[in-house]
Amino acid sequence: MKRYLIKVFLEHFAFGLTISVSIVWMLAQGMTLPEIAIIDSLALTLGLLIDIPTGFISDRFGRKLTLIGANIFQAASFLVFALSHDFWQFLIAAILLAVGFALSSGSEEAYIYENQSGDNYRKAFSNVNVVDEAATILGLLATPLLISLFNLQSVFVVASAFVFVTAIVSWIILRDKGNTTVSEGEQKTQDKQRIFALVRKHAPLVLLFVALAIYYEAGRVFWQPQMISSGFKIEHLGFLFAAFKVASLAGAYVGRHQRFSPKKEILAIGVLVAVSFVLIASSVGFLVIVGFFLYSFLESVYRIVESNYLQSIASSKRRASSLSAASFVRQGYSIVSVPLLSIAAVANVSYVFYILALLQVAAAVLFGVLALRSRNAQPRSA
Repeated sequence: MKRYLIKVFLEHFAFGLTISVSIVWMLAQGMTLPEIAIIDSLALTLGLLIDIPTGFISDRFGRKLTLIGANIFQAASFLVFALSHDFWQFLIAAILLAVGFALSSGSEEAYIYENQSGDNYRKAFSNVNVVDEAATILGLLATPLLISLFNLQSVFVVASAFVFVTAIVSWIILRDKGNTTVSEGEQKTQDKQRIFALVRKHAPLVLLFVALAIYYEAGRVFWQPQMISSGFKIEHLGFLFAAFKVASLAGAYVGRHQRFSPKKEILAIGVLVAVSFVLIASSVGFLVIVGFFLYSFLESVYRIVESNYLQSIASSKRRASSLSAASFVRQGYSIVSVPLLSIAAVANVSYVFYILALLQVAAAVLFGVLALRSRNAQPRSA
């Protein structure tokens, strides 16, 4: 796992470079928020179509080759993004990035699960997220430096170089342990049993996973515009997002320990996320910062809770394919929600976050009702 942490650090430093300025760069090239939302939705649609197939690729050809392929597509995406000036060029960059993330979506967690030492996946995944967030913070802090020394475009060129180096390093240091060998007939039986068990025993929890997918992806397009509309300057975004990532780092550490049942953890996260969105929507500088801090902390905890739960129900032979299903759900919601939210954003970006807050409250209420029914429906012991 220590070798894998090197890969995580390198690639997430690169991701950190671009987080705070990607939408700003597109806007600076004359793009509008609705156009950006369309590009995002088209790329997400492609990701949706190939997410589970790329999981099969990982299960068939191994995690190492799949993760290296993901890095190559991501590196190409950042380079094309740096050279883009119109809708179609940015769309090509977004498609390349979508393919890269689709290749990595299930493979990363499957690799961690299969290469962890001991039997505590939640702790191992938490450690990966701690390194992820720390590297992202350093990338965010480096962004203003690159802009001041060169220009905004240089951020994406450097990010591309770092991800390409990550692919080379991964080829050298990563090792595939492989997955459990199960016969095809036994595998189909296990898959059916897991699906039925999931629907029958975990329906309320799965519902909220689906609902939380809205906030997990859909709000990201509107973060930077909301910061700008709240009075923050472009040159401050790197430092601000680095500060938010400190909250994510804390969430990654806190998430390693399970204190309550998954249902209680997810319900609490859903309610508090709604609070964070209301704070962000206020457009009052201090409250916006508090809202992003709260959101960043919760999202990091949620990522670990979700992954740990999904690993517990994932198929052993088709682990990457099973885990890709979660990404499939998130992207499906984003395809629908991002264009609709962009319409509200044209009037006022704050409206987007009020809408997301309402959706979270509705999801939490519905989750509570279904969870209560599920508990009452269980047979009582004599």
